[in-house]
Amino acid sequence: MPDGPDRVKSPIDETERILRELQRQLQRLGDVYDRMGDLLHALRGTAPVRNPGGYPVPALLQSEARPSPASELPRALLLKAEEDLDGTFLITIDARKPMPLTKALAQVLLLLAADTGRHVSDRDPFVGWKSWDSLPEKLGIEKHAAIARLSRLRNHLERHGFERRLIQSSKNFGVRFGLIRKGALVTTGDSL
Repeated sequence: MPDGPDRVKSPIDETERILRELQRQLQRLGDVYDRMGDLLHALRGTAPVRNPGGYPVPALLQSEARPSPASELPRALLLKAEEDLDGTFLITIDARKPMPLTKALAQVLLLLAADTGRHVSDRDPFVGWKSWDSLPEKLGIEKHAAIARLSRLRNHLERHGFERRLIQSSKNFGVRFGLIRKGALVTTGDSL
């Protein structure tokens, strides 16, 4: 088999190459997203958004000047996870109607809702932050896959009438579910 540019690549080699490239692109996209968040935070903290040309201004830039304090974040007092016979989970948040959730997303949700991790302040009413590095490690997946699951979980919550911000994230602290420390996390079943 010839080496160099004339070498025919196997489908596995080509798939691995594409996966590596996608991982690099995902990292770049994440970096851009973080920079945009920093810029937005700076814009909110310095001056009101002006629109001299009458151009559409994204809703994020029109919102309040400071990030929401903990007292304004959505919160849950109860998170209950029941494993169904088919391996999916029924998740109940507070007294709302149970929603189905795949095992993979249930694992993420329960990890985020556990009162482990870092508490930044004694006044912080929520469960501890899970670092960006510990999340994929505890789930046994790559970092990009963990971030994708977080996005899918937020979308799923939103489709079922919950605020996306129940999954709280911070560039510096990590990620967590908006369950208050005095709340309850109840699980049934033995698979998690």
